[in-house]
Amino acid sequence: EIGRPSTLFARADARDGELERVAVGGHAVVVARGEFRL
Repeated sequence: EIGRPSTLFARADARDGELERVAVGGHAVVVARGEFRL
């Protein structure tokens, strides 16, 4: 805990075993930026 509370969520939707959509969101204080590759 560094005094910057955040509430994040992630959701992944699939159909017939295939990933269709990923959503990530919420509220946070930006301290860095980056990228995830799946």
